[in-house]
Amino acid sequence: MKNKLFSLLVIALLSTSCSNSTRRSDMLLRDVYKDYFSIGAAFNDGSIPVPMDDEEAVVDDGLYNHFNSLTCENDMKWEKIHPSEYVYDYEKADKYVEFAKTHNMGVRGHALVWYRALPGYMNKSKIHDKETLLLKEKEHIDNVVEHFGDSVYCWDVVNEVISDSEDEIITDENAYRQDDFWYELSGKEYILKAFEYADAKLKELGIREKVKLFYNDYDNTKPVKKAKTMHMLNWLLEANCPIDGIGLQCHYNMGSFVKDELESAIVDYSSLGLEVQITEFDVDIYDETPSMAIEESYDILGAPEKILDAQATIYDHAFKIFRKHKDKISNVTFWGIRDNNTYMNDPTEFVGHAGPNFPYIFDIFGEKKPAFYVIADYED
Repeated sequence: MKNKLFSLLVIALLSTSCSNSTRRSDMLLRDVYKDYFSIGAAFNDGSIPVPMDDEEAVVDDGLYNHFNSLTCENDMKWEKIHPSEYVYDYEKADKYVEFAKTHNMGVRGHALVWYRALPGYMNKSKIHDKETLLLKEKEHIDNVVEHFGDSVYCWDVVNEVISDSEDEIITDENAYRQDDFWYELSGKEYILKAFEYADAKLKELGIREKVKLFYNDYDNTKPVKKAKTMHMLNWLLEANCPIDGIGLQCHYNMGSFVKDELESAIVDYSSLGLEVQITEFDVDIYDETPSMAIEESYDILGAPEKILDAQATIYDHAFKIFRKHKDKISNVTFWGIRDNNTYMNDPTEFVGHAGPNFPYIFDIFGEKKPAFYVIADYED
């Protein structure tokens, strides 16, 4: 009986102690990771609490305070801010920049050159030679970089140019995307030139030391694509390219996360002397492989607990690796804020999903999910 009473007393004391202490999950995530790396999120019309397009956007109830880095999901891309050949429209992007300043966030610029985000005048039917292409590339980069100046602390200068093919013997012909007319006209030269143009303009403005220049891509932790990316990066570095870092998007689903691949990629890219950032992190609750088949369609209000716990496990493993390599990683950015506003609910992009998706650390109501707690209340 005495032993039982003693046990109950110990449990009561521990409970009181825990209730009086501050858990890290009670803190802002940016403060939890202040000694590791900055914490970012991608913002769009549905997540930033200022009027956009003369409509009131959804207010995220202060969740944005968890972040000290902001990426415009779409509104700094070429097609948005340079929609016509002689017209630049910075109105919406400038709102994001002002919002970031108000809330003590840095801004990641995304992206100067991306083959999938180009307006109609930038296509192979209208541009027929390398000289014209590079001239337009320089004009765009000069204008955009000068406009934002050091309000942007780093740029994804070039986005997603590495091929997804599984060729293991790597050459220029299979390392780069063949559906990109830029490569058809100029070969890989336009990649190098994009960094040179951005570097030159920043130096002209006297702010080069304040702005980093990155290459960004998806699946570049997988062995074959990583080898192709290393092939390109080594060429850029040999050509004295003014590149500062590489972005790993890290879009995962329930069956695609491989711890060793992620850690190896961080170490290998860093070995080139490049800064590493995790630029578009999220975990799709569906699975594109047979390893953890999910056949049910989820209710619009959220996924079952067992799925959220499995999702949290992936977040936990990933952040353990990020913390371990804090000397190599300067930023981790989620590609969204809360589950009611995700690109993963686009049926044209995610045709295999049986229902709504919930990829982030906050649910559709802005409440903390298991994934939030495991990355905040971590034990290393």
